[in-house]
Amino acid sequence: MSKILEWRTPRRLAAKPIQRGVSPTDIIMEPLNLAEVRRTPQWYEWETVTWTEVRTLEANYTYDLVLLPPRMRALDHTVQLQRKLAADGSIAKYKVRVCIR
Repeated sequence: MSKILEWRTPRRLAAKPIQRGVSPTDIIMEPLNLAEVRRTPQWYEWETVTWTEVRTLEANYTYDLVLLPPRMRALDHTVQLQRKLAADGSIAKYKVRVCIR
């Protein structure tokens, strides 16, 4: 085989092995609901952010509280909880969102 054909023949490069593993501090589990958050030491911060979200929804006239007509059910809701991390990996802020299903 000539040098030109040998040079142009594609060769697959072997994948480099991963040098870094995952440490327990890399995995941050988000709380699923308020009952789970109440058992954490950060409950005060979560509660403050939750009430701030409720006051914001009220200030924007997002909903009205009314009496339900007979045989009707209220809309179901869910609370989404999320931690926002800073560049160094520490918790920068807590975020709560109330959503109607």
